[in-house]
Amino acid sequence: MIARSGNYHLVKLFLLVPCILLLGCQSGENQEEIGSSDQTTAAYVPRSPLWERSTDLFLVDIATYTPQGTFGDFVKHLPDLKKMGVQTLVLKQICPVGFDRNGEPSANPSAVSDFTKVNPEYGTFEDFRKLTQEIRDLRMHLLIEWEPNHTSWDHSWLISNPEWYVHIADTITHAMDAQGNHTDMRDVAELDYSQSSLRSMMIEALRFWIRSSNIDGFLISHADLVPEDFWMELRPALDEIKPVLLVTKTPISSATMGSCFQGFLDEEWSQLLASINQSPTPAEQIRQHIEEQSRRSSRTSYPVNFFDLDAADQKGLSANSISAMYTVNATLPGINMFNLPAEQHHPLRQGELDTNFFLRLLQLKQYNEALWNGIHGGSLKWLTDHEQVLAFRRDQSGQSIVTVVNCSGEPQEANLDMDSRNLSELFTGGDQLLHRELVIELQPWEYRVYANPSIAL
Repeated sequence: MIARSGNYHLVKLFLLVPCILLLGCQSGENQEEIGSSDQTTAAYVPRSPLWERSTDLFLVDIATYTPQGTFGDFVKHLPDLKKMGVQTLVLKQICPVGFDRNGEPSANPSAVSDFTKVNPEYGTFEDFRKLTQEIRDLRMHLLIEWEPNHTSWDHSWLISNPEWYVHIADTITHAMDAQGNHTDMRDVAELDYSQSSLRSMMIEALRFWIRSSNIDGFLISHADLVPEDFWMELRPALDEIKPVLLVTKTPISSATMGSCFQGFLDEEWSQLLASINQSPTPAEQIRQHIEEQSRRSSRTSYPVNFFDLDAADQKGLSANSISAMYTVNATLPGINMFNLPAEQHHPLRQGELDTNFFLRLLQLKQYNEALWNGIHGGSLKWLTDHEQVLAFRRDQSGQSIVTVVNCSGEPQEANLDMDSRNLSELFTGGDQLLHRELVIELQPWEYRVYANPSIAL
């Protein structure tokens, strides 16, 4: 194993002390007591925006979403996304991509050459500001992806501040994992977070995007490769400007999650849904995953359930099976996150999935608190242990939803373990009295969402 710079872990521990003092000085509304009665510690509670409790996330790659691959071209699609019910956009990495160690253009989007500029292939910074303003005018919200662990090999810091990088035998090294082992990402240079001036610069870079463009948060890549006390230092600095939504793409400790991030991206969940047609017991597999996921959730942080429709399509899922799995994704606890296939003329982007399908589910979440995120929404109750049929119920503040999905390509029947309730089916508008004796017959990949209140389009 290769160690980071000599005093890396010592300095990391040293920097944790002022960080804890900083958190302790926050106002009472941003602290809560945790631990036993004889030994408590003050944990920072992030300032969460009100819209977070009922939002969904739509992932966008500017480079592939439109033929031109620019901010100016993508802005034309905002009204359609708004009509589809999208509330919050997440832009994949938009900073300029630099060169690798050999002086060749890097193919790695995380090889950032400047943290306060936009990729010129997407347009100018003014084009980006126009995009953010249009998003604001449509009462939508925006997150951008952020890579804090490394830079490209032509970043100006390599000349101005070489001490900000990890050195091995006096040579700046490429990306390393959390254990100090080299990774296969040789086209990026590893940053050294034992340097307090680097921390300050990175925090100011993140604050820059909020101040200059009024964005609403970040999707953080490789958060696990950065010392966790950095995130505890960052969060109050962002909250000074405005409440934001922070989501990590990689697992970190529960203590840091609760103090810094509201959401954690569940990559295994995305892989499970994309290959669900290959599972002999799909509903059982989903239940097992969600049970494990719930053990990683907390009062203030919860899963971001990403359904990669592009990957699902490439793995051969039909439009019907994609609709069924998206229905599951949109009604489970946690934040629903999805995308569309990258190909502009793909049938799934040209009407094979009815826009009203997304609109019904996304709008239902706005009106039915049982679907809200985290502690604001209803807890999960399984209604059957059927290996092919997934059925669950969520209740909050007198409001309810019941989701029933056939996760297979064969007809199925199932009973629901629930008291008698009269609910309205979201997609047909018809009322249904649900009870234990009722046998629900489902066609292949058929999905139903019963709700009170429901919506009518």
